[in-house]
Amino acid sequence: MSSNIRRAAGTQTFFDVLLRWLWIKRPSPTRDRDDFLAGTTLTVSCFSRAIAGGSACRQLGYLHLTHGQPITWHRSGRRPVVLRPPFALIPCPAKSPGRWKLASFHLDTAEGPRDLLIPKLDGPLVEQALKAADT
Repeated sequence: MSSNIRRAAGTQTFFDVLLRWLWIKRPSPTRDRDDFLAGTTLTVSCFSRAIAGGSACRQLGYLHLTHGQPITWHRSGRRPVVLRPPFALIPCPAKSPGRWKLASFHLDTAEGPRDLLIPKLDGPLVEQALKAADT
C-alpha cells in the first residue's frame, strides 16, 4: 500500500468541518479521482454490513482505495477485509438513513453481498475504484 494516504472529500472529521467553517479549502471529488489515478491511497468512511452473516447492525470502518491494489475495508482493532471481484454496486436510495449526507449501496462481491453506507461525495470515487479493481 502506498505511503501517500489521505481522506476522500466526503469523509470528514471534526477538524475538516472546522477548516471548512474557516473558509480553508478541502479536496474536491475531482481532485480525489485525479489523485486516485495517480496512485494515492484514499480512505472513505464506510458503514458495512455483511448480509449473509445475518448481522443486524452496520459497523463503521474505512474503505482503502488505491489504483492497482485490492480494495480493503478496515475496522479499528480488526484485520482488514479484502474485497474480491467481481463487483456489482447497486444504489439503494430508499435505504439511506442520512439521505442528505450518506448514500446507501448494495455491493455484491466474491465473498457475498454487503450493504454499504458511504458519504454521497465519495460515491463516484468508490464506483470508479470498484470498476478499476474489477478488470
